Order: sequence, then C-alpha cells, then structure tokens
Amino acid sequence: MEASTISTTDSDETVPFSAQLRSGTTTEHNNAEHSKTMTDLVNCELTLEEFVRMQAQHAFVYKALEDAIDSLALDPRVAVFADERLRRSPSMSRDLDTLGTDLSSVTPTEATSRYVERIGQMAREWPPGVIAHHYTRYLGDLSGGQFICRVVERTYDIDASSGTSFFHFTDIDDISAFKNEYRDKLDSIELSDHERTRFIEEVMAAYALSTDLFFSLDELV
Repeated sequence: MEASTISTTDSDETVPFSAQLRSGTTTEHNNAEHSKTMTDLVNCELTLEEFVRMQAQHAFVYKALEDAIDSLALDPRVAVFADERLRRSPSMSRDLDTLGTDLSSVTPTEATSRYVERIGQMAREWPPGVIAHHYTRYLGDLSGGQFICRVVERTYDIDASSGTSFFHFTDIDDISAFKNEYRDKLDSIELSDHERTRFIEEVMAAYALSTDLFFSLDELV
C-alpha cells in the first residue's frame, strides 16, 4: 500500500513538524470513522462480541509495533519514543482473557496481516517509519481513545478490571502534558527534508492500514 505523495515547502519551515503531521494527514485520520464498526461503536450499537473481535485484531498490531520498538532500542531516533508507559500489549492480553478470548485462537485478517507486515518492513528498512506508526496509535489512544473508553465502559458496563485496562494509561499522570512532550520530541527528531516528507507519507499509510483493518472487521459477520 502506497500513500499519496506529498511535499513540504519552504513555508513549512516555520511550522512545527508535529503540526505539519496533523494538518497533512487529517483526511486519512478521519477515514476510519466511516467504517460500520466504528460508527456502531460510537453509537453504542456494537455488540460485545464485535468489540472483542476488534480488540483481538488490534492486539496483533500492538504486538508488532512494540516488538519493532524493542528491536530498535539502539537507534537514537527511535529510543527517545520508547516509553514503557505506553506499552499496551500486556493490558490488551489481560482484557481479552477477561472477556473470554484466547488470542492464540484468533486468526488475523488479511488487512491486519498487511498492517503488521508494514510495521516490520519499516523496522527492517527505515526505523523512523516505526515512529510514524507509533505516533498514529499512541497519540490516538491518548486522545480520541479516551472518549472511546468512556463509550465502551458505558455500553458494556465494564471497567479497567473487567475489560478496558487497555485504554487506561495508569502510569501517565497528566495525559495533556505527556502529549505535548511527545509532540516536542517529534519536532526535534533529526530528519532530512526528504525524510520528513517520507515520515508524513508513512503516517498517511498507517492511517490507511488502520482504516482497512476496520473495514475488514465490517466483513466479519
């Protein structure tokens, strides 16, 4: 999957890189919201079984992402983002166990497999690309994901002890401050102009892969 080509201009030099990322990928970011799965979830119409299915597919993505981050621990551009407080795989596994699903019995969809492979490809070929995926997942979880958490807990009458620990970043005291610090790291990352363009394109690709994953869930009836 290839993201559409974009380019930065001289005027972008005065705009923080994190702001360029946000403004340059708005369309891709919003596309996943149009899947039936997300629409049903926000409208409190997704069944608990469908929610668990959604989380199980995302578990493969987080495992791939966190394995990639771990494998690149010696890369300084990646290491600065490797914050244990963000790690989601353990809490996701606990949630799935609590909700009665053994991840070893779950098969990733083709869209999920493509997503996982893309993360692995970035780890092998261009480590900053892993941070593009890191950004889309964790900043999303710390932003809109907090709203989703409230919807899920209200819809299914569950909480962190019974299926939503994934959404609770208990080791982060101030989420707003953490997000600002994360954006500061993005603004400081050492990338050439070409790499910045490539990074933004990889964020777009990550959003597209996420959208494909959601639409693959729509087909699992």
